Amino acid sequence: MTLAGAVGHPAASLTAADIEACYRSIGERMADLPLYNPALTIELVGWQPCVGDSGVAFSLGVLITPWCMNLWVGDLGDQTCPPLGSDWVVSIGDFEYRLTMAHHLQLGRYASSALESLMSRFVDMDSARQFAREVLALVLADVKRAETAAPYLLTNNPPAAPAGISRRGLFSPSQWLGNNR
Repeated sequence: MTLAGAVGHPAASLTAADIEACYRSIGERMADLPLYNPALTIELVGWQPCVGDSGVAFSLGVLITPWCMNLWVGDLGDQTCPPLGSDWVVSIGDFEYRLTMAHHLQLGRYASSALESLMSRFVDMDSARQFAREVLALVLADVKRAETAAPYLLTNNPPAAPAGISRRGLFSPSQWLGNNR
């Protein structure tokens, strides 16, 4: 997978401001929920275009909201992707990232993976932003390793879970920050 500018990424059209505005309107309906952390705002950290070796182009970043933090992938255009609601497994180097496909009228098709759902763990926006940057740095480090070591692979068929993993084990940090194969 390579990072690319607008020339190598024809589908790039969403801006961080577009995505943040959409989630701000969603946030108006979320504000009364107990999981909402009023110390946080909505911010898309590190939004940038990428192109897979297989030719699949997209943009990625970490979306911080007062109710969750997700690895967010958009700008999928008319490319072939898994059906809405299904998993999209992105393999980069030695890691796999499992994202769920979705669609929003303003944002189009996108995929996301939960990084944190207990936003009360963050005391302020600076701590949430620092965590988001660290996660993005790990993902992008894998991108750079993959550029030199292994091809970027996309598959619609997620690998079977290894024997012995409990349902609770699926929610361990290794699952949301990348599963070392």
